[in-house]
Amino acid sequence: MLEKTGILLLFYACQNFVEEQYKFFALSSSHDICSALEVTDEKPPKLSPKAGHGIAAVEVPRGTLWHEYTLDADGMITYANIITPTAQNLLSMQEDIKRVLPSILGKKKEDIVMDVEKLIRAYDPCFSCSAHFLEVNWDEH
Repeated sequence: MLEKTGILLLFYACQNFVEEQYKFFALSSSHDICSALEVTDEKPPKLSPKAGHGIAAVEVPRGTLWHEYTLDADGMITYANIITPTAQNLLSMQEDIKRVLPSILGKKKEDIVMDVEKLIRAYDPCFSCSAHFLEVNWDEH
């Protein structure tokens, strides 16, 4: 079981690396394109707020970000619903932790926490900004 999970973690890590490399090269190309543009003096369009409702999705490094908004007649947001990839991945993270735990329970507590943190980071690279984010309450009965 641990070998399959290890391969899956490696796959996710490689996938994230490839995505980050692609973004780097895309940014380099974007900079070249923008540098060649001739900027003209343009006046922004006059906007008139109105009531409305919209839903959109955008692909981000860790999944799909969904967002939904309702605006009143003055253009003020009266409702917002944001579903992050982290929220979408929580159940899968939890299930994978349940599958991996039996194979690592013989390790030291610090190593168990580190292995679980690595698994979570494979799903969501944003967790890597938090060193040792996982707080474990040990029940040794």
